[in-house]
Amino acid sequence: MREIWRIMKKVPQRFIKLSSLILLFIFIILKVAVLPFQINSSENLDYLKKGILDMLTSRISVEGKVVVLENKLVSEVLSQINESPTTEEAIRKIGTQLGVDFIISGSLTKIGDSVSIDAKMFDLKEKKSVTSLFATSKGLDNVIPEISEFALKANSRITGKPYSVYSSPPPPPPPTASEEASAFMSGFLVPKKGKGPSSDTGSEFVMSGDPLRLKKGFWKSQRLDFGIKGIAVGDVDGDGKKETVVIDKNSIYIYRYSEDRLALIKKIKGKKSDNYLSLDVADINKNGISEIFVTNLVDTRLESFVMEFQKGDFVKIEPAGINYFFKVIETSKNGSMLLGQKAGLDGLFYGGVTQLVWKDNKYMEEKNIPLPRNAIVYGFNLIDVDKDGKEEIVLIDNYDNLKVFSNSGELMWKSDEIYGGTKNFLTKYPS
Repeated sequence: MREIWRIMKKVPQRFIKLSSLILLFIFIILKVAVLPFQINSSENLDYLKKGILDMLTSRISVEGKVVVLENKLVSEVLSQINESPTTEEAIRKIGTQLGVDFIISGSLTKIGDSVSIDAKMFDLKEKKSVTSLFATSKGLDNVIPEISEFALKANSRITGKPYSVYSSPPPPPPPTASEEASAFMSGFLVPKKGKGPSSDTGSEFVMSGDPLRLKKGFWKSQRLDFGIKGIAVGDVDGDGKKETVVIDKNSIYIYRYSEDRLALIKKIKGKKSDNYLSLDVADINKNGISEIFVTNLVDTRLESFVMEFQKGDFVKIEPAGINYFFKVIETSKNGSMLLGQKAGLDGLFYGGVTQLVWKDNKYMEEKNIPLPRNAIVYGFNLIDVDKDGKEEIVLIDNYDNLKVFSNSGELMWKSDEIYGGTKNFLTKYPS
């Protein structure tokens, strides 16, 4: 040891400093965050969501050089911030909060047999999108190969090595849900055949993206320059065609499909203090024109409202603020049903869930909906799962498990997997 020390004393100081810098450079590890992919489908594709995350993590990670943050850490940060990763600005902000060098965000949309994958990786230092993927296909068979290739390209851009030098094993088949769950859930998880919008039907699907990248059987809207908090489709002006209604924090946007794009026909701006939480469209008063139901929470006070097209313009049916969290569900027996739940002094849900009907020119409570304890107006539906003529209660519990209850309140089934999860939240205030 003394001999080594004598040798080190003879080495010029500038070389020691240079060596330290080289060692420091060698041990720099780049960090990458993968945000949960947004899945847009009438089918349950949560297994594919997990498969995409696992694929990206395994393909991008390089021992000692590139590390992908654990999904648990990413989820914790997402749950703590009031920011939805729908715009590049929001995604970069989340990446900065996570302290990463690169961040990946994407979505997968399935309508009928048409599948679209849209993903981007952002370099937080260079302030630009460095790698992107857009692909469409028939069926889910090509999803994993496309994600695998995107991951290899992302790895190449991160490490600076040509991605052709990387070799990957044949992609494993996508994992499937258990046979028991599949057999039970097949009664209500039935994919709907979808098609692009036409002049007769209005828009059936909206997603931010480049309208030039189109494939047969699939359509995407132009990019919308605001964060979407709610979206619904219905004939809101009585012309027999479906419009697409969208909300952000305090504005309503009404679009009509025209010339291969969404044309804005009306923007209804609210007050700065408004905070729109949810949006529904349905013809509850049965006059042939769908109403627009907006849940609006101003601090701890609900000021929800309903709009309808009358005499050439959209007007509020009941101008005074309505103390209800609104939700429209599509039941297997009675079609569209308007539900409401009141807010307490702390701004959270209070009391039970009630069906609301149009009577005497206003919305009135019709009957209470018998639900399990702690169930709220959001996150449940009434479906005849076992085809016995009686509607069961299908809901997401507080731990994001899917549960099915009989109409008498008996638990019939509970999922092992987590199916829920949302970035929407309410803040509890002292009552």
